[in-house]
Amino acid sequence: MRTTQGKRAAASEARKRTRLLIAALLLPVAALLLPSTLVLAVCLLPALAARVADRTPNGALTATVTLPNLCGSVPAMIELWSHGHAIGQASTVLGAPMLWLMAYGAAALGWAVYLLLPQLLRGYYTLTAEARINRLQRQQETLRETWGPEVAGRISPPEPPAPGDRSDGSA
Repeated sequence: MRTTQGKRAAASEARKRTRLLIAALLLPVAALLLPSTLVLAVCLLPALAARVADRTPNGALTATVTLPNLCGSVPAMIELWSHGHAIGQASTVLGAPMLWLMAYGAAALGWAVYLLLPQLLRGYYTLTAEARINRLQRQQETLRETWGPEVAGRISPPEPPAPGDRSDGSA
């Protein structure tokens, strides 16, 4: 039976082999589609930066920036493919500022979503919780008025008997 450390080492080795296999398959395709590879490499630089900066275990920053960045890169790819898939056309596409603006602007929106959405949600849930607390306090006050202070669970304890005072009737 393998130890936990042995299992981790085997899993790490399997991941390395998988990455090597993917690279071996993608490199010839990237070379064959070199103009597309060049345009995508430049357009997806914000996604690479997000991947490097991402410290979350689930890759939330990477996904939040990469997906809009890919969408913003689509017009550049369409421009490349519609005017001839050549290195010269790739350089023309990369020289168009509007296409850069779309790709990098979409990535900026991804960064904005990643940075602002948690704060917006925190504010929303704080307001929602405060409203619920206020509503429950009003309901509790209504119950207290209807049923008395015992409902609130905050009744004062009975006064302790004075020394020498016996209320059980014995002398």
